[in-house]
Amino acid sequence: MNRFADKEYFRKPEDFRLISKDESKYVHVDAYEKVTGKAKYAGDFMAPDMYVAKVLHSPIPKGKILSIDTSRAEALPGVKGILTGKDFPIRITEDIEILVQGQVRMVGDPVVAVCAINEEVAEAALELIDVQYEPLTPVFDPLESIKDGAVDVQGYGYNNHNFGPICHQVGSNDGKDIDEEFAKAAYVSVGDYKTHRIQHAPIEPHATYAEYDPEKVQWTVYQSTTMSFGDQHWLSVGFNMDESHFHVIRPYVGGAFGSKSNWPYSEFIACEFARRTLHPVRFVLTREEEFQTMHGRHPFIIHLETAHAENGKVLAKKTSQILDGGAYGVSHSQYAAVNLSVIWAAFPYKIDAIDLLSRRVLTNTAEGGAMRGYTACQVQFANDLNMQYAAEAMGIDPIEFRLTSALESGYHSPAGLIVTSCAFKDTLRDAAAFMRWEERKNSMKPGEGIGFAGTAFVSGTASPVLNSPNQVQTNATVRVAFNGQVSLYSNCHDNGQGADTVMVAIVAEELGLDMDEVKLIQPSTFHAGYDSGAYGSRVTFLGGNAVRRAAVDAKRQILEYVAAKWDVEPHTCDIIDHQVICRDLGHENLSMPWKQAVFGCMTTHGGDEVVGVGSYYHRTNNQQFQGKPSNYAPSYVFSTGACHLNVDVETGEIDIDEFFFAHDCGQALNRRAVEAQLEGSIYSGLGYACYEELKLRDGKMLNPNFRDYRMVTALDMPHITTKFDYPPDPEGPFGAKECGEGTTAPIAPAIANAIHMATGIHITELPLDPEHIWRMIQEQKPEKAMAALKAME
Repeated sequence: MNRFADKEYFRKPEDFRLISKDESKYVHVDAYEKVTGKAKYAGDFMAPDMYVAKVLHSPIPKGKILSIDTSRAEALPGVKGILTGKDFPIRITEDIEILVQGQVRMVGDPVVAVCAINEEVAEAALELIDVQYEPLTPVFDPLESIKDGAVDVQGYGYNNHNFGPICHQVGSNDGKDIDEEFAKAAYVSVGDYKTHRIQHAPIEPHATYAEYDPEKVQWTVYQSTTMSFGDQHWLSVGFNMDESHFHVIRPYVGGAFGSKSNWPYSEFIACEFARRTLHPVRFVLTREEEFQTMHGRHPFIIHLETAHAENGKVLAKKTSQILDGGAYGVSHSQYAAVNLSVIWAAFPYKIDAIDLLSRRVLTNTAEGGAMRGYTACQVQFANDLNMQYAAEAMGIDPIEFRLTSALESGYHSPAGLIVTSCAFKDTLRDAAAFMRWEERKNSMKPGEGIGFAGTAFVSGTASPVLNSPNQVQTNATVRVAFNGQVSLYSNCHDNGQGADTVMVAIVAEELGLDMDEVKLIQPSTFHAGYDSGAYGSRVTFLGGNAVRRAAVDAKRQILEYVAAKWDVEPHTCDIIDHQVICRDLGHENLSMPWKQAVFGCMTTHGGDEVVGVGSYYHRTNNQQFQGKPSNYAPSYVFSTGACHLNVDVETGEIDIDEFFFAHDCGQALNRRAVEAQLEGSIYSGLGYACYEELKLRDGKMLNPNFRDYRMVTALDMPHITTKFDYPPDPEGPFGAKECGEGTTAPIAPAIANAIHMATGIHITELPLDPEHIWRMIQEQKPEKAMAALKAME
């Protein structure tokens, strides 16, 4: 029952009862295990005969491997095996090796792996391995990397001049010419912006526990992952074996934020050692390894030019965006970064003509990749500041300026994006009303400011990570036993955001049951259908729709049986609170208990269990990677952040006392979870804007731990108010859309705009920590900052 299946059996969004209407019926499906500590994460799996794996990493950013001497380590008692690059001859992608051979390209490249009886012996063995390098000239600056004559970052000999993927999209509505739009503009805003590098910093590091069965020639892998079918696929590539040999089980995941959507070297190494030793093998990354070797958020360099009409309306836009991709990512796997960064440049305002260029550049630093709000935080930071400065230059109120061009339902972007539900204007107005903008905007004290920012994000993505039939991104099965018991088989990935609970709630709602009557089968690549993974804010929208269709498919079979008994049309029947009822006029008194209906349906079909299947995909022409227009997502979400703060211009310290967040997420299926996600987004965005920054020297991270990497604590959080009661989306499950990833994007620009109002300094880069703010004040010395300083005196 795919996306285009008959929807006449679907329950309407306004009839949704389990959470929105009666929170007492809401059940966290994993609460007991997590609260009691019984929840097992990948690193918690152990066995008495288990071995431990560790890796020796490159200490230099670039160099040739001259020799590797493992003899002393091999002789150490307790060492059970050693692997080098020659043991993994196949590259996982065009440029990524499991263990590096020939040349290292970043500090932290994995070079040698050790397997031992325990962690202490494994670490001692690493100290005994001697690797000799010939240092080569590295390049750390992406602008230097693409200059004529720049050194080859990777050393593979690719003729790409250190460029990874490139996306260039040119388009217009109604045949508009971009040069003509710029020529007739009343004002052209031009800006250059820079963002910095940060890490995901999940509480749980990457971890793998692997077992090997030689009789079945099969691995069982417990992996900290948000993409178990992706892991299964890449393991099959790395070992050059069919995917059926790899049973990947997703246990509980302790945070991801995009970090666990890759294929870490730990899983390949653990699996190979398990095969060689016939013992279970556990590999858990240290915190320093997590920081140095796993991808983080791309630093960006952005040039923007935007043409405006006299009333501020956006006419046309040109962008040039450079992403610092680190040492790897020339393959198709990193097209998402440049592709998405172009999409964000086309949102959240109406634009008649676009010329958007995004390029991913290689440097000898840690790889850049997916992180919460994949490239949206960087791009929309620059976009919104450019809008703010244009509004001021044209003398137009910043809220009215944004409203003039704000997207609306039904809009078709020249980028090919089609907007369905859209409450962006409402979020702008709600933010202004909450901050009492009209009343306060002209009465700010020295050092006081209010800032707004509007952004947009996808709710789901265009195509699955792996090739699947009909571009299906997720499959689900609902099985109803003769006693009415319901089992849900779904591999939608829950990395702490509550996806498992939402899937159970959707099935319970469609079948008229309580949540505790729907049992979720332990997700794995052998026990449930394909799911693309937790990325692109797709889980609730795409996974929820597939699960809903599976439940409705089962419901349809039961209602057809009951309707035949009652001589009514099946679509006039429904299941409410364990009773099959009829809504047809004249038959309102008909009812049948749920278990009786299930038993009778199975009896009629020879005893066959009631099984419902569902899938979901978003139809697209899938040409976005070539820069051609394509509707990337089935739906889009819109947010406005508003920040009130005070700046101490003498020290650069800021005090955020109020943050308002309005988010168009359609209908909230779980109000508490949505509120928590939005508050978590503010936490994440505040950390990105003002606290977190990875410090590098010669390619090596100087603060790869929770002591030196400054993160937000509960004491740093401002007072938060959220609003998310906006119209349901026609395609979303019960009207729901995204609420936890793109919501990080407006935080940094809202804070920056508030600081700008408070001080007058022209902000063009992140982070906004006290030192950076103080330096900007000293360099620019605007009148507002000087007035604030005098007021303090």
